[in-house]
Amino acid sequence: FTMYGQKLFTSDHPTGNIGANLVAFSDDDLVRKLKLSTIVSDNTVVIGNLDTLTGDGGTWTLFGDGTNLTSDTDNYIKGSGSINWDISSAGGTTVGIYNSGLNSQDISNHIANGSAFIWAYVTSTTNLTNYILRLGSSTTAYHQYTVTTNAQGNAFETGWNLLRFDLQSPTDTGTPVNTAITYAAIYMTKAAAKVSETDYRFDWICVKKG
Repeated sequence: FTMYGQKLFTSDHPTGNIGANLVAFSDDDLVRKLKLSTIVSDNTVVIGNLDTLTGDGGTWTLFGDGTNLTSDTDNYIKGSGSINWDISSAGGTTVGIYNSGLNSQDISNHIANGSAFIWAYVTSTTNLTNYILRLGSSTTAYHQYTVTTNAQGNAFETGWNLLRFDLQSPTDTGTPVNTAITYAAIYMTKAAAKVSETDYRFDWICVKKG
């Protein structure tokens, strides 16, 4: 495939249909993206697939003003499902999910220069302030990270949003053991007026570098 006289993709590339060390820009829906075609070292640790409530070790449980927690096999990004929840009528300022019995994961090699990613489905952006991620070795020993935009740096949108939490500068509670991550919480901060909304979702928490 050739664009502006430059071959971008070739069937005889030794790593398979990838043109090495190429740069391109794309413009979609008023969003410009920089695309790099190169070989990268992608080191990924999956914290939770979030396909079912119990498939990641322990059980995903409601956090804050959550209600009606279920697994959703109809609307998801990766794997075979997502975790679906509603906002109750309680009028608090946090809502989401957590799991304190996850299969243990080692993220010690990612803390200095890695990022955590999670897909979040937003039913309505009204009165949504931010998303917060906790990763730790217990409910009293964890790193906490906050984002106010999606991974592209844009405002949260209705529908699926990829969230990126850079791991270098956490707010710590206790002393988390990075070689034994068994606790994760992901939740939104919201206005008290944000109540009685349905079908929010989370899918696939991972830590990556490279």
